[in-house]
Amino acid sequence: MINSYGILLTEAPLGGESSIRIAIVNDSECGDALTDVLGCTEDENEISILSGWDWYTGSDPSQVGQQPFDFQTVFMHELGHAIGLHHSNEYSSVISESLTPDRPPRTFSSHDSLPNRDH
Repeated sequence: MINSYGILLTEAPLGGESSIRIAIVNDSECGDALTDVLGCTEDENEISILSGWDWYTGSDPSQVGQQPFDFQTVFMHELGHAIGLHHSNEYSSVISESLTPDRPPRTFSSHDSLPNRDH
C-alpha cells in the first residue's frame, strides 16, 4: 500500500541528502517516553522514534501483545504524517490518533488519504 503513495524507501548515506530523516532519539519536540510519546514527526520531514519503550520488533503482529508497542506500527504512523496524512477517525487505521498495543495496524488502509494539496 505504501507504493500507492509514491513512496520509495532507501537508506541514505550518513550525512547524505534525504527527503525524510528518521532517528531513534531520547526526546523530541513532542516529548519523550516519560510523557507517553512514542514518535513524533517534526517539520514533515524529521521522524523521531522515541527510545525508552519496550518495542516489539518482530515480524508476527499477533505477538505484539507480549510487549507494549509495535515498532512497525509507530514507524508507519509517523511516516504517514511525514507524507501529509492527518489523523484518521477510523479505529483500524495506522494513522489513527490513538494506537493500542493489542491492535497493531501495520499498513495504510483505504481510509488513509492525502489531503487535497490544490487548495
